[in-house]
Amino acid sequence: NPSTTTDLIAFAPDGHHVVVAAADGKGLHLIGLAKGEVIRTFPHAHVVFAAAFSPDGRHLVGGGYDREKNAY
Repeated sequence: NPSTTTDLIAFAPDGHHVVVAAADGKGLHLIGLAKGEVIRTFPHAHVVFAAAFSPDGRHLVGGGYDREKNAY
């Protein structure tokens, strides 16, 4: 999507999964590399611009903009 504002990719420590930003930047897609399919989508209300797996690969964290009462 040429209008997205994020470019992110993170490989899981096991080498079997990768996480990428959703096309609109408002979420993350966990992709299984064996079949190239989205396993799970983690939606977010605003733009996500960072992601990382825990060293054991059991946890995924994403960071981005969030706001409350129009304050980021």
